[in-house]
Amino acid sequence: MINLLVRPRWLALCEKLGIVEAEFKWLALETMYESTDRPYHSMRHISFCLSTMDQFRHQVEDPLLVEYVLWLHDAVYDSSRSDNELASAQLAKMWLSHNPELAQQAYVMIMDTAHPSKPASADGRFVADVDLAVLALPRDVYALYAKNVRQEYRWVPDAEYKVGRGKVLNGFLNLPHIFHSPGFIDLWEGDARRNIKWELHQLLGSC
Repeated sequence: MINLLVRPRWLALCEKLGIVEAEFKWLALETMYESTDRPYHSMRHISFCLSTMDQFRHQVEDPLLVEYVLWLHDAVYDSSRSDNELASAQLAKMWLSHNPELAQQAYVMIMDTAHPSKPASADGRFVADVDLAVLALPRDVYALYAKNVRQEYRWVPDAEYKVGRGKVLNGFLNLPHIFHSPGFIDLWEGDARRNIKWELHQLLGSC
């Protein structure tokens, strides 16, 4: 159902950006996002990101570019790889090769979703924040997110997963701010930190 709802949006975006073979690329995206080994990094996540963008569209400087980046930012995802953002960024750049300047901007913004540091551009900060908005959702939704992430790493033994996931969560808590945009800090920061602390408690409690 989600795919039927978002497919026309992808095709319309491709027309506006001059991206050729939009239907073929849609099938490629659908195949990647609907892989059974990625219950969180799925088309549902992309749909959520797009809906969040729509809610805060007034904050975006280049809506077409931001939407394209949100579509592609998790296109390549394999929990056993450490270069998913790079591979997704390279794919996004290739599909926009007819517009080198825009392609490079898309590449940089997708790399921002690796959350290495504060993105340089306002739209890059927006994309990074939207990607992490799940951290601030109501507790039952967050719990499902945490469960789905664990499923993506089901090949990792419990003890090893708790250590690795704990490092990721504590990494967020140790940041001055999880989110970059002032409005999102005000709106999401507190709930995100409470959810992360709750998940850490669940991890410790299951030891």
